[in-house]
This record gives sequence, C-alpha cells and structure tokens, in this order.
Amino acid sequence: MANRNATLAPLIALIEDSLAENLPVHMLPTAYIPVSKIYMNGSGKTDRRRLRDLVAAITFEQLASLNPARSHGPRHVPSTEAERQLYQLWTSVLPIDANSISANDDFRASAVILSVPCV
Repeated sequence: MANRNATLAPLIALIEDSLAENLPVHMLPTAYIPVSKIYMNGSGKTDRRRLRDLVAAITFEQLASLNPARSHGPRHVPSTEAERQLYQLWTSVLPIDANSISANDDFRASAVILSVPCV
C-alpha cells in the first residue's frame, strides 16, 4: 500500500488543493483510500456495504499512513512541553508504533474515527 500511496501523492495533492479552495476546513478528507474498483450492487448503485467491508479490513497503521496530514519524511522528535504531552497522549491511545509518531503528525480525525476519549 505504501508504494501505491507514493504513486498517488501528486494526484492527492492536486485534489487537496482543489478541495481546499471549495470546501470549509472541517469538510476536507483526512485520508484517501485507494480502491481498484467501485463495486456495484444488483440495482447498479455503489455497493456501500462492500466499500465499508474494504475500509474495515484496513489496519489503523495503514489508515494512518494514508492520512495526508501525517508527515512521511524524517521523524521530528517533540521539543516543547506541549508537543511532549500530545506525544504521550497519542502513544497511549493510538494502536500504532510510538516510534512512527512525529511531532508534525495530526491525528485529530483518527481520534474521532476511533472515538477515543482524549480528555
């Protein structure tokens, strides 16, 4: 999935720019999940159940890697007290390797997806 994500990065950047010009910030997608085919049901409509099943099969680590807000470059170690507190919070509630979390990562939508109490 990482190779496909790298291949799609330029296209995703164009889509994000276009969406950012036309949508409020809270409506911008937090992850783009590539699918090879949009399945249709018997009546010719999108098979939403099958799409839900595809998304449900994605691990949280894979979902986090698809989030364009996450930095995919070198890891930035938290340097301020606020960054260290957020780092401790995210490492305690997110089911991903703590060493993969960078100070620049944005997991707000992930917390909503997981319904994680962060307070």
